[in-house]
Amino acid sequence: MQADINPAFLGHLERGLKSPTITTLDKIVNALGLSYSEFFSDSADTADTGGKRFYMDMIMNSAKRLSDDKLKIAADIMLKLTELAE
Repeated sequence: MQADINPAFLGHLERGLKSPTITTLDKIVNALGLSYSEFFSDSADTADTGGKRFYMDMIMNSAKRLSDDKLKIAADIMLKLTELAE
């Protein structure tokens, strides 16, 4: 795991059974490749799951976690999908 956090402990965090220390939170934010403002942002409107902004945010947040090689592959796929949809 990129964040170097015990998977069982991470599961407890996800279920709300434990609270992270600032050090653990820092590991998670860094592993996701986000700033603290992005991590705590409500920029994606989860009520509007059909809106363009929602999907753009989803794509951008997913892309931030990819390595350079995988990001290139994802970009190539997106270009091909766009060409097919036009």
